[in-house]
Amino acid sequence: MRAHPHSWREPQEPIAWQGIEASLQVDQTVPVVQWLEPGATAAYRVLQAFLTAKLAAYPAARNDPNRNGTSNLSPYLHFGQLAAQRVAREVQKCEAPAESKAAFLEEVIVRRELC
Repeated sequence: MRAHPHSWREPQEPIAWQGIEASLQVDQTVPVVQWLEPGATAAYRVLQAFLTAKLAAYPAARNDPNRNGTSNLSPYLHFGQLAAQRVAREVQKCEAPAESKAAFLEEVIVRRELC
């Protein structure tokens, strides 16, 4: 990816995160999710872990609830911390069986768009 050719020249005011958080009307008794780390860096780590440890077995493991065969990328895709196009490129570049790549790409592109 290449950098945008023009820099932002307008002054940027800091975001008042504490005020924003205080203004939320949410149930504070619900605990913070522990199994999911937010952010693009975490998303990329999850993607790399999937590509190296799970993609090869994806066609057989994805629908078996007894196996940990899903990608765990849905939250990152849903909240925009990882682009489906980036995932597709990384899947195409990795060394995994063609059948596994095709099965996953069908899920992440076709079925995701149908939803």
